[in-house]
Amino acid sequence: MDWNIFTDKLYSKYGIDDDINHILFMIGINEHGEGYQERYSKEEKMDLIRLAKGTLLEKDGYYAKDGTSDDGWPEFKKLKDIDPAKENDILRELIIDYFREYMDIE
Repeated sequence: MDWNIFTDKLYSKYGIDDDINHILFMIGINEHGEGYQERYSKEEKMDLIRLAKGTLLEKDGYYAKDGTSDDGWPEFKKLKDIDPAKENDILRELIIDYFREYMDIE
């Protein structure tokens, strides 16, 4: 699925705009499993985005879960490098796959 078509569907169904970090933030909330809160600190937002990236990139073998931090967050270790020029394209594909699997977006 094309990214623009996907983000149009995402906006129609959930009101989420096409900013990749916003989408990663929402995936992080889903993966953390504690539900949406009205306010997040900057650190919490970054933790949720990191959780989403780790979860997504684990599926393609870039990362692997490596335990849990003292405050209960999953930790990931890098298994292979990602070409920085291709990282957003890889994440976009994985985001689309994630929403197809978990959020019923076709």
